[in-house]
Amino acid sequence: MKLIILFLIIVLGILFHRKFEELVYTSIAFYKSFGHSPKKGRELKLKLRDFFSGMGDSIFLPQYKFFNPLCLELRELQLKHGIGASRVLTSLRKWLAEDIQFEEKTQSILKNSLAQFAILSAFTWIFYLNAKYSLGVQSSWLQFSLLQIAGGISFLFLYRHQKRKYFSSLEELFERGFLFKTLKPVGISVGEVLSRSRADQILETKDKLISKLALELLKLSQRWTSSGAQVDLELDELLGEINFLREERRRKFELKLGGIRFIHMVVFYLLGYLLVTLSLIRQLALSY
Repeated sequence: MKLIILFLIIVLGILFHRKFEELVYTSIAFYKSFGHSPKKGRELKLKLRDFFSGMGDSIFLPQYKFFNPLCLELRELQLKHGIGASRVLTSLRKWLAEDIQFEEKTQSILKNSLAQFAILSAFTWIFYLNAKYSLGVQSSWLQFSLLQIAGGISFLFLYRHQKRKYFSSLEELFERGFLFKTLKPVGISVGEVLSRSRADQILETKDKLISKLALELLKLSQRWTSSGAQVDLELDELLGEINFLREERRRKFELKLGGIRFIHMVVFYLLGYLLVTLSLIRQLALSY
């Protein structure tokens, strides 16, 4: 499916005289935006216990966000410092499961929208073919076909843009907090923990709520660095707040996409059906 859409992007780009470099960049960006497959996340979760219990070298971990490189790092540290598998898995499985649920919810919005577009497209094609072969109406299929293709691609790119707008800073903050929490007790130096997690760095964002949470993470890392204070409970609460905010943003994201979907249905799909209907009316009028 993704390869078909990429092919359509290139074809439309050529039709509208887009530069080849721009087409390549656009296609790669589109392809990467679907790299957070919940299916891969579930596969990763199923393989975690075997991976950390001694068979890590013989198991291929599917790529899922930052969890895949984190697992490889933790496995390396586990072998180096003799950390038990249960200690590594406890936190990892919990937050991985929550992240998978989040991705399933957001991607279900996309799947439902594309399904609705497909139904409208099929209805238009059925109406067109029926008018052509039953009534002998001659109408061009190119116009409404291009509208349908353009509508699907436009929605996919807007989905990606809105998802990045709503969640990119939250995802980065969650990654920092989770890495800090996970790497802190595994026996590596303070500098290495901070270097890998970036918990002590300011997160550049215009979102005030995210800035506030990022500042809390920064303060926790400073407390832990300066006095060795136990901050595990505060970290769990912070990660919980990030997840709560992410769920709130998901609801707003869903409403925003609902509006975008409605506009696309009217402009790209119902308009195509209208073109076929007008062509039918015009030819019937001429025949009398």
